[in-house]
Amino acid sequence: MLKSIICPFDILKHMEYLIEELVGQLRTQREALGLSQREVAERAHMPQSHYSRVERAAVSPRLASFVELARVLDLELVLVPRKVLPAIQVTLKAAAGESSSAESKPAYALDSDEEDTLEKARHQELDR
Repeated sequence: MLKSIICPFDILKHMEYLIEELVGQLRTQREALGLSQREVAERAHMPQSHYSRVERAAVSPRLASFVELARVLDLELVLVPRKVLPAIQVTLKAAAGESSSAESKPAYALDSDEEDTLEKARHQELDR
């Protein structure tokens, strides 16, 4: 049996994407709060020039620094199981007032097969 080979360059590309995504969220939150880079850097006890490089993804902050930056911006860094991520994303969109696409359903919605089964069961109860 052949095992798939993971290319180190693919891992690095994925990490770069993740870092850009995370620092993008920091920048978005900073701007939403109306804070300057200097204000955030001061609150996080780091030079403004370093924070600027973090926001541009020119440097990768240590985990402790990233957690501190997130907290300064009233964000919390958490790890969640992947299987619950869709429910969390729906909850975050709802909290932000974003509407989902027309086809998306709440995290608790039944699949169409389940809805059909439920509907049949209701009709059978009514026929009795």
